[in-house]
Formats: sequence, structure tokens, C-alpha cells
Amino acid sequence: MTGQQLDFFDALARPLREQIDAGVLRPGALLPSESELARATGTKRYSVRKALALLRDEGLIEAIPGCGWAVLNPTSDLGDAGLRPRYRQIASELRTAIEAGQPPGGDRLPSEAELMARFTVARATVRQALALLELEGLVITYPGNGRYVAGR
Repeated sequence: MTGQQLDFFDALARPLREQIDAGVLRPGALLPSESELARATGTKRYSVRKALALLRDEGLIEAIPGCGWAVLNPTSDLGDAGLRPRYRQIASELRTAIEAGQPPGGDRLPSEAELMARFTVARATVRQALALLELEGLVITYPGNGRYVAGR
């Protein structure tokens, strides 16, 4: 992406960013649809998607399957709004257990298949949750050998 394109997408994102920062758009609030935003800004949905991706990358919003884009609460991933994606709910539950020492550092986590059965979700959902925990440094993946709780 060129600098000029990035500036354009940032300019599209700026009003939403300002509304989020000012508290006009509160955590859990759904944004207007991409089509509505495109009409309001006189641009194409592609440009709106790129602008929303910038806000997502800044940790301000997240796509909620079947709902649209929602404003994130920086401290609790959409807080009590009930809109938190399932993979984040799973990651939160696993994080809480890991921080409580169950399983302790160095121990192997349950397999993807076991987690799929436990949470009744698809493999992709489990993988997203585990990837989030890995980014946070709580989980280490050894290809072909599984995932383990990071040593403390």
C-alpha cells in the first residue's frame, strides 16, 4: 500500500476514531454497516474495509461474525456486551486457568480435538484462541509435539 493510499484510508477512519476516543461510540456499540459508511463518505466499500482494518489493527474495533463491527473495550474485549467472539471467550477461560496454575508452567495443553469437544467449537476457533495466548506469551507451540504452558 502506498503512503497516499494509507493517508486516504486513515482519513476515512479518523471520524470513527474520534467518536470512539470521545466516548460517542462506546464499547460494545455496533458501527454502521460497510455499505452505510460507504454511502456516507462517498467511497466504495473496499475503502471503508481498509479504513476499518486500520481501526482493528489499532485495537479499537473488531469484526463480530453475523453482527458487523463493534467497538472494543481496551480492558475487557467488549466487556459485558455479550458480543465478544467465541475464540476470545475461550482464550479468556484458558488464560484464567493458566494464570491460576492449572495446568502449571511447562505442562502440555489439551489437544485441539480435546478443546474442540470441551468448548463445542470448530478447530479454527480453537486455533484462534491458542494463537492469541501464544501472542501473549502464555503458550508455546512445538510443531508436531503440541502446545505447552510457557514456563514462568
